[in-house]
Amino acid sequence: KKCVKSTVALMIITSFTEVTNAVYLLSLSTLPKSLSITFSAFALGFGGISVILQSASFIEGTDISLKKYVALKLIQGLISGAIAYLIYSIYTR
Repeated sequence: KKCVKSTVALMIITSFTEVTNAVYLLSLSTLPKSLSITFSAFALGFGGISVILQSASFIEGTDISLKKYVALKLIQGLISGAIAYLIYSIYTR
């Protein structure tokens, strides 16, 4: 149990910084497929800090709020994860 918890924590932290490595590590993990797919979809939907910093440089000087953008990216990640989980659940019955 402790190993699974630390693996999940590592995946979550990695997904916030670098999506490609997070998805790769998830593919190698011993987590159930449903969780690996859900976390991968979240990471891909969120995009990671790199994407946010790149976007910040483009929206600087506009009326777009960076805080709102980050919040919406988190929501996008959560929705992506939820949809992936639902689709996985439906097709693996």
